[in-house]
Amino acid sequence: MSCQSKLLPRSFVGRDIDHAVIGNFMKKKHPVLSQCIGKTDTYSIYCTTANFEKLLGTIASDDTIIRMKAYFATYCTMSGAVAGIPVSYRDTTTLIFVPVNDSEQDVGKYYIIHPVDSSIVELTKDLADTMVTYFQQNRVPLLQEVAYSCRKDFIESRAVWYDIRNLNNPVDGFLGELQCQGAAGVAFHFGAYPVTEMYEAGTAKPVGLQLTLIMLPVQTCTFDGEDYLYYFDIEDTPGFGQRHKNPNPGGGNTVNPCPPATGCTPSVGGQP
Repeated sequence: MSCQSKLLPRSFVGRDIDHAVIGNFMKKKHPVLSQCIGKTDTYSIYCTTANFEKLLGTIASDDTIIRMKAYFATYCTMSGAVAGIPVSYRDTTTLIFVPVNDSEQDVGKYYIIHPVDSSIVELTKDLADTMVTYFQQNRVPLLQEVAYSCRKDFIESRAVWYDIRNLNNPVDGFLGELQCQGAAGVAFHFGAYPVTEMYEAGTAKPVGLQLTLIMLPVQTCTFDGEDYLYYFDIEDTPGFGQRHKNPNPGGGNTVNPCPPATGCTPSVGGQP
């Protein structure tokens, strides 16, 4: 399927950037997180295109919602809404998604992407708070210690947020790109900014080595009767060279890290 007539999504960044950000995470954060828990930690979270559409529809439940926030969290308990998740996921990193209203406040709804079938699962606030607090108390200190060797002023991200329009706008949202490409889904891949990176909203502030996310389109191939998932670059799709650049690019896959972005007041975890 060709998307040649569409604007590039507002959240588009080139593969050189996403390869650098993902590579930085895989070199500087993923090994210590995996060593900490004694097994391979999560490095991406997959969601089918249909379930991504459902997540966005659930998040943007009314016109007051302007953002989707993703908290970094840990499967530190296998009770409550996560009881059906295999126990092998215990201690691994995940994301909790929350709608944010036009007063820049979290709305009291909390969701995860189920790691087995990518369905959207609602959590209670207490469970979400437990999972986010555990990450902040047991993973953030380790990640900060690693980063101090490069940045003495380093403060790790507790969450990131997306402008909801950059995700669900039918003209140039990321969901529309997935649908246009006939993509199987999207992967939220964990990343880490290059050490000299600056967050340019208002007064530039350093975010080098902080956790972030890169959204990657996912496709399937079938081999010997099995479906296999792989990430693909939009640059490699038919007609890319003829597509118009977006006049209002979000940049960085539209991610705003907390801290230092505004609108980061937490409702769970207790740390901005």
